[in-house]
Amino acid sequence: MSISRLQSSTRIFGLCLVSICWLPLGYTTRLSAQDVPQKGITEARSPAEQKLAEEKRLASEEAALKRKPELLAFAEKHDPQLRTLLEMLETKRPKQFRQALANLARDAERLSGLEARDPERHDLELRQWKNNQRVQILSAKLTLQANSPEVKDELKKLLARRTELRQESLQLELRRARERVTKLEEQTSKLGKPSENELEQQVEQILARAKKAGSGAPSTPKADAGSPSKRDQR
Repeated sequence: MSISRLQSSTRIFGLCLVSICWLPLGYTTRLSAQDVPQKGITEARSPAEQKLAEEKRLASEEAALKRKPELLAFAEKHDPQLRTLLEMLETKRPKQFRQALANLARDAERLSGLEARDPERHDLELRQWKNNQRVQILSAKLTLQANSPEVKDELKKLLARRTELRQESLQLELRRARERVTKLEEQTSKLGKPSENELEQQVEQILARAKKAGSGAPSTPKADAGSPSKRDQR
């Protein structure tokens, strides 16, 4: 490999490293274009709020550092190139590495929770997550290789795949919504109109509970027969 090509590769990797730092790794998993906040619209935060946010950020980074072997293994399993980038980032830009590792920790926790409670959704979002990693890396490469038809073609395929995965996600939500509607319709049809006898039984049950609650009320305490009365104490 020539020196110029090696330098170019190093620059590309450096740009990739920056891209995985400043954009949370799963940021675009469920976002469409209209969901992304508009530029220039920011919320002013008080010094106390800024301090609290900074403390939370540092705490999340410290927690992620304690899980570094686990998180690097997660990256190796699902996206080996991501692990390579993270290891380079740890050496060259420690501060950005902490931020990237904290982002990875959030994504890993979210995906892990989905795997336990919703395997179908987990499989879909994991595929979306992997696709988004490739989009970020190729976007960084394309910045330096704007005239590379190979990079452009691969990026187009990944963007098309992202749309397909988004559609698959919406179809899953639509199918589950229809299933819920079907169950509600079944419950509604089974409920029907109560008969006069059923209403009478419900009234009797309410009265019985009210009577039982009333009989359990504490009565006025009586004077102890073994203790002297106020008159006797005079």
